[in-house]
Parts: sequence; C-alpha cells; structure tokens
Amino acid sequence: MSQHYKPRTPDVIWIAEVSKKRWVILKKDKQIKYNLLEREVLLRANARAFVLHEGDIDAETYTAIIIKALPDIIYIAKNCESPFLAKIYRDSSVKIWIPEGRTIPPRL
Repeated sequence: MSQHYKPRTPDVIWIAEVSKKRWVILKKDKQIKYNLLEREVLLRANARAFVLHEGDIDAETYTAIIIKALPDIIYIAKNCESPFLAKIYRDSSVKIWIPEGRTIPPRL
C-alpha cells in the first residue's frame, strides 16, 4: 500500500480507488463492525474485501492466519460476486459477512 498511497490515507479514499482497479482488499480491522461509513464505501465501490477481525495479535500470528487462509481467500475472490466483505477468523476460516446471506459457491 505504501507504494501507492501516503501513510494515513483515509480508508474510505483508498478503498474506492483500489476497488476500481479490481484489487482484492486484505486488512486487519477489529472495529469494522462499528464503522458504517467504511462498510458502505466497500459495498458502493464493489469491493472484494477480507478483514482479519481478531483483536490484539502479533505480526507472526497474523501472518500464520493469513497464510493458512490464503487458499480460501483466493477461491472466494475468484468465485464470489462482488461486492462482499469477508471475515477471517483466528482459526483461519473465512466467511462472507456482508451482504448477509451470501454463500460461497461449492468447490467442484
């Protein structure tokens, strides 16, 4: 991100821009459930976003969770209609959170 955006660029700005480029968003944000504006921007921008929504974890644990979840992240990004916001949990499971009721297509 730092190659494309200045530090402290508001999320609502870079989310809209990277979504236009069809980039997949991967971020850590335990407060996303409280940020209605950010969620609205994600949906309006047609984003494909994955959020590690766990609390205080160190970089090593964060990396291990993402590496283990990566096959699911890639599958969902390629096979689910956007926009969506998916949560990545501590056990590396990935579930679509918004829009509610959206399901992940079965793997063949």
